Amino acid sequence: MKKDLVIWACAIPLMVAGLTGGCSFPEQNQDIQSTLREARVKLESNYTGPQSEMTVVSQFQLQLAMMELYHVRYSIWNRSDYGKIEAGFRKDEQIWEQAFKKEQEKPSEFEGGSLAPMDHNLRMTAFIEKRIAELKSRWCGK
Repeated sequence: MKKDLVIWACAIPLMVAGLTGGCSFPEQNQDIQSTLREARVKLESNYTGPQSEMTVVSQFQLQLAMMELYHVRYSIWNRSDYGKIEAGFRKDEQIWEQAFKKEQEKPSEFEGGSLAPMDHNLRMTAFIEKRIAELKSRWCGK
């Protein structure tokens, strides 16, 4: 009897803290994803320096987009009903990965020049942003 009271005395405050302490998984996912997106947008306003700096900033933006993409995928993998959608999701991911590789191989219109790396980064960032939107609308139910 005392053991049960102790368990309940500990369990109830933990449950209340978990429910009120911001432990809602979808909300955390949105916060992480929106933070990554906001950082990308803020970097966009920093395209004012020399070409080499703009290339570095565009690389940061690409990395942030890739991080957001991975987090969206992580959210999908952790859905409670993932087992039901897994086959379709994997097929969709394979198709997108092929398109991504194809897009990466496309030469820049600035090929051979100093703008080529930045152009590549910006094109790939836009491609990934499009994928993030697709995943959210199709697989996240948003």
